[in-house]
This record gives sequence, structure tokens and C-alpha cells, in this order.
Amino acid sequence: MEEVRGLDPVEEDLEKILENMKNLGFQATELWKAGEMWLKMLEEDATVFLAFTSNIVSSGLREVIASVIKHGMADVIITTVGSIEEDIMKSMKPFLLGEWREDDRELHRREINRIGNILVPSDRYVALEEYVQPRLEKLYREKKTWSVKELVEKLAEDVGDKGSFLYWALRRNVPVFCPAPTDGALGVQLYFFKQK
Repeated sequence: MEEVRGLDPVEEDLEKILENMKNLGFQATELWKAGEMWLKMLEEDATVFLAFTSNIVSSGLREVIASVIKHGMADVIITTVGSIEEDIMKSMKPFLLGEWREDDRELHRREINRIGNILVPSDRYVALEEYVQPRLEKLYREKKTWSVKELVEKLAEDVGDKGSFLYWALRRNVPVFCPAPTDGALGVQLYFFKQK
């Protein structure tokens, strides 16, 4: 067994900090284990499936995922519909940093949604609708049935933000799978389109 010990982030370079995370305990040790496993997979040229939930995209970790894909460190993405819709929304308008103790009634009055300490003004959802609906109409004219993977690729075609994981997935031919495409705002847009 190894001892739990800290590190001095000012005195050590990034590589040494990451190496020493194995002795910090709790999530830091698990992050180190994941990093070691990932490096081994890359060394062995394994197929890397990267799975994440929408909170990763809600936060500033979205750009980390985009960089991982850009640099060829993931071969397949499996994610929630929230990741897809929020990536598109953040490509058009940023999310904002708030406080954990925000007054939800006041935020509601100001038409602002909250994800922890991340604030999403409602106009981001309007922008999503304005982005998605014309594309669904175009796709429906092309053919009546699309796989979720195909739909995500088509929605990503007009995303021009290089901080977007969808932008890089499309350009690097990394498939994006979403097992529950109707479980979010994009699902609402699909429902609205189907009603038409």
C-alpha cells in the first residue's frame, strides 16, 4: 500500500503533478487511474470509447472534450442529448457563471435557467429552436427516417465553433451516439417538428 501524500503544485511541473495525483486519495486517485488507463489504450492503439453526460458540456470541460477529439484521442463518443443540444447552444451564445446560492425565483423572473452555478438564459433555448427546426425540415425533405447518429452529424454540419465537440467529431469522423435523443430540449424540438 502507498501512503496518502500531497504535492506542491507551484514547485512541480504538470507531468509530475499528474503522476502524484495517485497518492492524493478520493477522486484525484481515480482521475490518475483513468489517465493511466487512457495512456495505455493510446499506446496499444485501442479503440477509445469516450462517454460523458451533459454537465461536462455545460461547464468549461466542453472544450477539453473538443480538444481530445481534435487530437485523435477518442474514436467513439457516447453521450446524452443534453450534451448535443448544449454544445449547439454554446456554439451560438455562451453560458454564464453564477453562484450556487442564486435565488431560483428571481432567475425564473429574469428568464434564466440554472445548472448548479452555471446560468443559461432562456434565449439560448430560442436560438436552439431557430437552429434545429429549419434543419429538421430540410432533412425530412431528403428522407423520412434518420438514425440518431446521422441526425447528430447533420446538426453538426453548420456548427462553426472550434470549442465544440460536435465540430471536431464531424471533422475527425468520430461517431457520436446518443441512446436517449428525446430526453431533453432537442427531444422537445423533435416533438414540435413531428406535430407539424
